Amino acid sequence: MGLMKGYIRVVDGLSRRIGRIVMYGIFVMMGILLWSTFSKVGSDLGFNINPSLWTLEMAQFAMVAYYILGGPYSIQLGSNVRMDLIYGELSNHRKAWVDSISVLFLIFYLGILLWGGEASLRVDGTKMQLTSIPDSEWAAVEAAARVFWDEIASESETKAKVVDIIKKYNSDMDKAGRPYRYS
Repeated sequence: MGLMKGYIRVVDGLSRRIGRIVMYGIFVMMGILLWSTFSKVGSDLGFNINPSLWTLEMAQFAMVAYYILGGPYSIQLGSNVRMDLIYGELSNHRKAWVDSISVLFLIFYLGILLWGGEASLRVDGTKMQLTSIPDSEWAAVEAAARVFWDEIASESETKAKVVDIIKKYNSDMDKAGRPYRYS
């Protein structure tokens, strides 16, 4: 136990010293971005200054170092930003409601991304080509899937109900035909 406490003291001390130094890294990042601005504006105004292409990446590296090396120090001080100020105080029942609503927003957001991506692909992308699978190969895949779902259904009553829904869906798709398999 004494070894662990000593290790924690060393890590805390190291984090404190590194954090005290790195907290001035914001000025390094500001200097890099200021040089970037001056070099680009000076170039646009006709001064013989080449815009520095390295400044954006260097500022990103400085920011990563600032956050990674300064993070433990800010946690020690208790000044880190906690995103669960309200959520952490909720009961489990209310957390479940908040999670449910958050998932709906996430699904909506992902749906918009998918819709926009598909529209962009149709307008700017290459033509999507349909492929066909020989009927004999497809029949083997369907037979293996039926065996798999029967094994899953035998595990519990709840799983059997879910498998029945999937089987009903597959039956409806068989009746409707397979429009995407044939060109």
